[in-house]
Amino acid sequence: MENRSKFQYNKIFGVEYPDINDLNPRDLNHFFQNFGIETNSFISNIPEKWFKSFKNKAYEQLQRMQDGPTKKYFEEIINSKDYPIKKRIYTKKLTDQNYDSGKTIVENLISIQSKEDCFHAIFTNGSRDEYNNTYTISTILDNEALRKDLGFAKKTGLWIDAKAESFGKVCEPLFTISNEIYLQDQFFNPVDRKFHGRVFENIYEKMIDCGVERFIILFNKEKVNQNRIESYLEELKKNVLKRGKRWVAIKHDTVTYSDLDIDGKELSHKRYIYSIYGGLEFDKGFQESSNSNKTLVDFHGPEQFLEFKNAFRRVLDL
Repeated sequence: MENRSKFQYNKIFGVEYPDINDLNPRDLNHFFQNFGIETNSFISNIPEKWFKSFKNKAYEQLQRMQDGPTKKYFEEIINSKDYPIKKRIYTKKLTDQNYDSGKTIVENLISIQSKEDCFHAIFTNGSRDEYNNTYTISTILDNEALRKDLGFAKKTGLWIDAKAESFGKVCEPLFTISNEIYLQDQFFNPVDRKFHGRVFENIYEKMIDCGVERFIILFNKEKVNQNRIESYLEELKKNVLKRGKRWVAIKHDTVTYSDLDIDGKELSHKRYIYSIYGGLEFDKGFQESSNSNKTLVDFHGPEQFLEFKNAFRRVLDL
């Protein structure tokens, strides 16, 4: 299915709070696992504080449920710390349309969709509206072909325009859920204005807007000049602060990239931007092109990056 929403690169879904009276814990867990960095699919934060409202409703239902394994499993899903539900939610503002508290959440979502085309699809507990691309949660869970059509298949690649703005847009959901971001690309040199400089600045501006606190980069000493990198980052900081914006701390070093490779595993070759919640792999790296070229982006879950993060921490002594 084409991404018919106004969000070109990321799939945002309007979701009614799942009714745990109609789902078993396994199904609820499966439903939420469809969302996140790995599938590039996210629950919209409509209404505001979506997760808090879902959690409150779920706990009201759990209070009426008999103690036992089923109730405990529901509680574990709702309170998961490994990959919390709230980290599967796109929290940036999607619409200027006011939420009508006199209407149901489904009525609000369909109204927003019909006027502003915000969502890739809408998921409800019971209502269906094919015109507005609305499906029931049970239909999604039971129909593998539909899940694939909606883009929930893992490791679904995405072609983006090789322009600076595109890199920032496709990374935005990752930045909204992450405090700390890592960039790994042995060819990356932000001083190079022709290919990398504008991409770096666009990505960095997105981090500022999304509330990222720390940006960690390893530069390849064979590709960059340490003094020029230091001067460039110092000038970037001055410009950011001069505009009254928040400075995202940058931890960096120049190293021999092969030092990242351990136990015969070549960790240094591919080009990633990631956090503890997953990340994006850029087939051609963080390189802008002046013509109509595109670059392939793949999405990965958090387990993909444990080795990379450990390698970074070893080299940077974090």
